[in-house]
Amino acid sequence: MEIKFYYELEIEANLSKQINALLEDCFEGIGYHGRDYFKQMPHYRLIGTEHGRVIGHLGMDLRMMSIDGHNVAMLGVVDFCVNRNYRGKGMGAALLLRMLEMGTRFNHKVDGIFLVTDDPNIYLKHGFEIMDVHVKWLKIDQHQTLGIGHEKIDDAHLMVKSLTGQPIRGNQLDMLGYMY
Repeated sequence: MEIKFYYELEIEANLSKQINALLEDCFEGIGYHGRDYFKQMPHYRLIGTEHGRVIGHLGMDLRMMSIDGHNVAMLGVVDFCVNRNYRGKGMGAALLLRMLEMGTRFNHKVDGIFLVTDDPNIYLKHGFEIMDVHVKWLKIDQHQTLGIGHEKIDDAHLMVKSLTGQPIRGNQLDMLGYMY
C-alpha cells in the first residue's frame, strides 16, 4: 500500500474516475454524479493505492474559521474513506497519520484540524476532541447555494485537534464556508 500527496490541480481524469468510484461505493446514496468530491473540490488530497488501484482517500480543505470571534486556520478533512475490502488493515489510520504529520509540520500556518463524522471513535484515539458548539455555515447542495445554516448540529460530531498546543474551544463556530 502506498500513500501519495496531490494538489487538486494534479488530479488527472483516470485518477478522478477512480476517486469517484471509491466515493460512490463508500458513501452510498450521496449522488456524486461523476464528481470526485462532495460539496467542493479540496485543496489537497492524500490517495492510498495498492497495485495502481485507489483504495483510500482523504481530502483536505485549508480554511479560516472563527470560534467565538477568534480567527483560526483549519485544515478540514473531507471525503475521508477506505475501500470496504481494505478496512481494518491500516489504510485509514495511515491516511490520518500522514495528514496529522503534515499539519504538525506546517503548524506555523495551521492552528488545527477540523472534521465532521458520524463515528468519532477513530479520531478520539488520535487526540481529536468533540466540539459542542453552535455552528454557522454556508448551505450548499449540488452546486447551489441554499442559504446560511445557524444551529447546533445533533446528527453528527464536529471534531477538532489543535496542532499548536493551544486548545481550540468555544461556543460559537463560524465555518466561513460550507460544512464538510
